Amino acid sequence: MAKKLSRKEAYELVTPIADGEASEAEEKFFFEFLNENPAVRQYYEEELWLKQLVKQKTEFHPAPYHLKNRVLQTIASMRSEGYINSGIARKKSQTKNYPWISFRISVGLAAILVLSLFIYLIVIFSDPDMNIRADNTALPTVESHVYQYFVNHGGNLIPPDLASGSEVDLHSEVASMFQNDYAIPELENVVLVGVVQSQLLPEYHSPLFEYKVDEDDIIYIFAFHIPEMNNYLSRSDEAMAHCVRDTDYYIEQFEDRDIVSWRWEDNWYVGISKHDGETLVSLLPGETNR
Repeated sequence: MAKKLSRKEAYELVTPIADGEASEAEEKFFFEFLNENPAVRQYYEEELWLKQLVKQKTEFHPAPYHLKNRVLQTIASMRSEGYINSGIARKKSQTKNYPWISFRISVGLAAILVLSLFIYLIVIFSDPDMNIRADNTALPTVESHVYQYFVNHGGNLIPPDLASGSEVDLHSEVASMFQNDYAIPELENVVLVGVVQSQLLPEYHSPLFEYKVDEDDIIYIFAFHIPEMNNYLSRSDEAMAHCVRDTDYYIEQFEDRDIVSWRWEDNWYVGISKHDGETLVSLLPGETNR
């Protein structure tokens, strides 16, 4: 490399210098060049500032499995169709014959990356809780799925997989079927018909307790083991904040129905029926806090 850098060479060295990847000779020529070129100095200082800002303000989390899987599938698809290899060969040929193309491509990609990073940083700084909420909203909401399940079945009685009865230890059978200890809600003056192995999502099963008030009046109460549930469904932030004690019940209107949520130890319960939420809560055990 010549001892006196051109402007193009100086710009090309900005990132290697900022990343500590340049040689001693390159650093020497680069900083000598900066003394007489305030525009390149400003560009270099902005990159240093940006790197430091990202380092201080961002948190890194592993990419979710479905995202990594999709990226790998896309790469495999592009490779099978010849896009990657042909693209690399074409770039090598172009840059060999026209070296200035490589510089233009590098500057163009850098501009796109910097612009994307600025947009990302603006979103992060304007909303510090964005990452937490993103994790929640990435999952379907339990309230929407409970409502849809109720509507799909018309709120009618579903033939139970485990029927209740005086000679049946339903509690043990539920624990055996779902590999978790669930407390079975006892509703005042309402008959428990049985338990359905509900499927709110194709890969997720949970117990649905069915109660019969009248022939056309069925109450659904879904139960979820929270550590497992968190992998499949998100819960209302308001419901989680409200339901602290065993007697806390949260009523939320979803579409044309009231949905009642509560927590007993490590299990989360969601009830829905043709009644309003207050009526359903009045049937639940304990002195309730709505």
